[in-house]
Amino acid sequence: MEGRVVRPLSRCTRLASLVALVSIATGCATTSGTTTTTLQGVAFGAETFVAVGESGAILTSPDGQSWTEQSSGVSFMLNAVTYGNNRFLVAGTGGMVLTSNDGQAWNAVPLLTAATLRGTSFGNDTFVTVGDSGTIATSNDAQSWILQQSGASAALHDVVYGNGLFVAVGDGGILLTSSDGGSWSSANTGTTEVLWAVRFGAGVYVVVGAGGLLGYSRDGQTWTVQSGTFPTMRGLVYADGQFVGVGTGGTILTSSDGISFTQRASPTTDDLYAVAFGSGVFAAVGVNGAIVTSTDGLTWSGS
Repeated sequence: MEGRVVRPLSRCTRLASLVALVSIATGCATTSGTTTTTLQGVAFGAETFVAVGESGAILTSPDGQSWTEQSSGVSFMLNAVTYGNNRFLVAGTGGMVLTSNDGQAWNAVPLLTAATLRGTSFGNDTFVTVGDSGTIATSNDAQSWILQQSGASAALHDVVYGNGLFVAVGDGGILLTSSDGGSWSSANTGTTEVLWAVRFGAGVYVVVGAGGLLGYSRDGQTWTVQSGTFPTMRGLVYADGQFVGVGTGGTILTSSDGISFTQRASPTTDDLYAVAFGSGVFAAVGVNGAIVTSTDGLTWSGS
C-alpha cells in the first residue's frame, strides 16, 4: 500500500480502520495543525525521518516538513524507533518489533517477550531493545533475538551506545551498562527519579528524566545529577555539535557540553516525547501529533 502525503493543515481529523490486528497508520500528523495521534518516537536514516506512535502509526518525511502516513500492519502502541545496519527497527507493546529498509514497507518480527518494549538502539553491530520488567533483548540482524539477563525488575525506557558502552535507563533512577549488550551491570545515579532518555556526545553520557532531572557522566559509571530547574524531560538527541532535549509542555533545551542547558522558545505547549536529527534538521514529536522542527536547535517552528 502506498503512503498518503500529509501536508501542514490548520486542523485535521484522525481516521482509523482496525481489522483484526491490522490498522492503517492514522492521524494527519503535520508540522502545524492538530491531530489526535500521539507520536512516541522518531529517528532518521536512509535520508528519511520515521515517527511512530499510538495505534500502529508510522509517518515518514524526507525533510521534517511534509509527512506521509505508512501502513505498519499493526494496531498497538509503537514506542521507539532507531536506525542501524541499513534498516529501521521499531519497538512496541507486547514485545513486538517491526523492521523496514526504507520506512515504507514493514515486517513484524515474532514475539520475543510479552513485555512492552520502550527503547531501542544500535551500536557495536548489535541492536538492543529494552522494556518493562528489566527486559533487554539483542540481535545482530533485527530478526533473531536473544533475551538477556539484566538483573533488574524496573521498566527500562531508553538505551544508547557510545564510546564502547551500552547504557540503559528507566524507573527509579535505574541505570545499566554493558560493553557487548549481553552482560549488564548497574551504576548508581544517586536518584530515584524516572530516567526517560539517554544519549552520548561531546565525550559525555547525558540522561534526562522526571522533575526536570539532568545528569551526566564521563564514563557511564559515576554520575552527577540535578533536578528541579526545568520541567520533566522525555527525549534527547546529540547532533550537530549539541544536545537537544524535549519534554513536558513543549519544553526544548539545548547544551553544547551536556552539562549546562538553556531553554529555547517552543512553538507548542504539547508534551514532546522524542527528537531526532537528519539532513540538517531537528524534528521533535509528541502528543496530539505535535511535530516541531529547527535547523539550528535554537529557533523552532511547527505544531
